[in-house]
Amino acid sequence: MPDQAQHNILIADDNETNRRVIDQMLRHKGYAPVVVGSGEAAIEALERSNFHLLILDCVMPGMDGFETARRIRKRDSEDFNFAIPILAITALASPEDRDQCLEAGMNDYISKPFRAESLFARVEALISGHEPTTEPDDGWTAGGAADNAGSGVDLQRIVRDMSGTLVRDASAWKSQLRTALEQERWEDLRILAHKIRGTADIVDCRPLSTASAALEKSAALADARAARVLTGEVVADLQRLVDEVASDD
Repeated sequence: MPDQAQHNILIADDNETNRRVIDQMLRHKGYAPVVVGSGEAAIEALERSNFHLLILDCVMPGMDGFETARRIRKRDSEDFNFAIPILAITALASPEDRDQCLEAGMNDYISKPFRAESLFARVEALISGHEPTTEPDDGWTAGGAADNAGSGVDLQRIVRDMSGTLVRDASAWKSQLRTALEQERWEDLRILAHKIRGTADIVDCRPLSTASAALEKSAALADARAARVLTGEVVADLQRLVDEVASDD
């Protein structure tokens, strides 16, 4: 196992909730991560500082994770570690998605939802230069938040501590969902549903994950009738998540 205190980890994810959950998980393990909110910011951070691992979200506005990885692998400078290990974290979960990550130059892939132990195993393996010891895809079969208890990570506490962020995001998302639906901006609706699904997965909210995944598919098909019903479900599930988090304060 690497000495966590001697290894710097950069986390790039446009979703603040996701960044904070991963950050807190790694801090529990003894790391001191640095977080940024875009692919462009990740490259700038790599140019300024030395990192031993990059944890990279695949779906981000602007420069997504795939393009970020490709640009990193093309760089060749004494001030830039173009060979830095890259761990992809995303709500995308098919074998094709994993292949796309590897083809872009990423070293490994973990799909949300994931167990803390799976994250730790991948991080330690990549920093040590070893092959990961976990399966490529955890999914809900891993047991969600209950499975994190064995790692010593209190996911519920992490979520409670970021309740303000969740409340703010949920309020904005509900408004954006309704606007995108009313204006039939299907791609905007699909991207928003994907972002909400990513948060639902990482905070272990299965009903919201299921509803937002279905909305993502309906928006991709421009299925107005299904999208209308599913948007209502996602809005209701978001409110339930906010109420649950607020009741724990």
